[in-house]
Amino acid sequence: MMRIKNAIVLLFLFAISYTSVNAENAKKCKFCSSFYPFDSSKLNNFVDDAFKEAKIESVNGKIIPKEEKMQDFALNKNEKKELLDIARKSIESYLHNNKVPEFKAKSPALNEKRGAFVTLKKNGDLRGCIGRIVSDTPLYLVVSNVAIDSAVNDPRFEPLNYNELKDIEIEISVLAPFEKIKNLDEIEVGKDGLLIQKGFYSGIFLPQVPVEQGWDKETYLEQLCYKAGLPKDAYKDKSAVIYKFRAIVFNERDLGE
Repeated sequence: MMRIKNAIVLLFLFAISYTSVNAENAKKCKFCSSFYPFDSSKLNNFVDDAFKEAKIESVNGKIIPKEEKMQDFALNKNEKKELLDIARKSIESYLHNNKVPEFKAKSPALNEKRGAFVTLKKNGDLRGCIGRIVSDTPLYLVVSNVAIDSAVNDPRFEPLNYNELKDIEIEISVLAPFEKIKNLDEIEVGKDGLLIQKGFYSGIFLPQVPVEQGWDKETYLEQLCYKAGLPKDAYKDKSAVIYKFRAIVFNERDLGE
């Protein structure tokens, strides 16, 4: 029962992270994932306990990360390589025999409960990207799970096939705790990822996205609103809540994998 509950919580968090009410915009968005609209209130009672453990709050159907201060967190080169290896082996095993391999990480950092995204690129083009904004499980297990989801469950792409894997480059983004912003001047483009919450609408961008797309701060915020299915200037509304977060981003190319 617990494994089923965790699976549903993972799917629910994924849905919240990627909600978009504009399917046409979602299809055009090549730098962010999308998820079709749903009634989140139907699942609120079921997952309330899990949200408390995962440092997320559910308020009147809205899913809001509990505010935390930024904390120092670092991964050394060997820890980054281990996570990349876990991601690749997880995808390879799942595509080859539909099984998730078992891993055991000794590093305390890899056993911390942290959110993470896994991005897959083929010949420089996005091939999948899914993640968890928070986690109630160790980082190394989150990476294993979302690596598989990125390969086979990203709604924008056909599932990855085993023969493609040799052409895939893996990138991992490990998230720091979320911090509610009080002033837009607090946002640093290129350093801060953003999550916007307004009513039932939510959207998130990783810190590297505006840099890769060449956006200034205003464009970044407008695209974030589009991502959430909101008008482009919705971030100016007093009812909109914006969180920023940092991430440790690394990939196989940079680490020589």
